[in-house]
Amino acid sequence: MIAGSTLAIDASCWLHEFGAVFAVNIVCKRDTSDLLRSWEVRVTQMIKHRVTPIFCFDGMRNPGKQTTDASRDQKRQEAKKQVRDIIICLGV
Repeated sequence: MIAGSTLAIDASCWLHEFGAVFAVNIVCKRDTSDLLRSWEVRVTQMIKHRVTPIFCFDGMRNPGKQTTDASRDQKRQEAKKQVRDIIICLGV
């Protein structure tokens, strides 16, 4: 069983997952407390089952990935603009 164990969690994966689920709220700068509650529910379940979560964060950007990071940043900005345009179009 996993009770009594420690689990390392890639925090950026959770952030991206919840970011996708709550994208409209994030892009529209609405209340994102549901995102935090969802995170809390997961952590609470782990603790309830005696699993100790340890969150790992990426840290500083890798200078060797500068081109990749710039491309991702540009794609992210384009995606945000598309989401905003869709939200405006739908009147959400």
